[in-house]
Amino acid sequence: MGYQMKEWKVTFEGEKVGREDDFDLIFSDMVDVWGEYTSIKPVFLERLFSLVETQENYSHIPNIKRIESPEKIDVNINDYIIVLCIDKNELRFGLLIKKAGGGLKVIAIWPRVFATAVKDNKRLLAGVVAFLVERPDNWRRVDIVTPIE
Repeated sequence: MGYQMKEWKVTFEGEKVGREDDFDLIFSDMVDVWGEYTSIKPVFLERLFSLVETQENYSHIPNIKRIESPEKIDVNINDYIIVLCIDKNELRFGLLIKKAGGGLKVIAIWPRVFATAVKDNKRLLAGVVAFLVERPDNWRRVDIVTPIE
């Protein structure tokens, strides 16, 4: 039987306000993927938000309703940002990022197939992060998702 990674459950608002059409994504905890949370420079988010202004395929969507840690505890959603993206080959990637002490940490990634690939090749995550800010043409869609205000 395969090793069970710890999971973060993120709930997003559906098309209509209310619970009926909310949806969840399950992110794999980076400690299980790599043995640690991965730091990224704060300039990463600054560059992403500036790309929202200049690139049609980049958008900012306030849509995080709830985040549940692997311990089944709700966390303060205001400490988190999620980047969801689809590349030109229709591959999907997601990063659950925590703002902590002036820095950023990748806490969990989605989908599980991406987490498994990153477990086998650590450079894969660095490549996705770099391409998000350096190669906007590589992406069909990039959504920076923040808590609902």
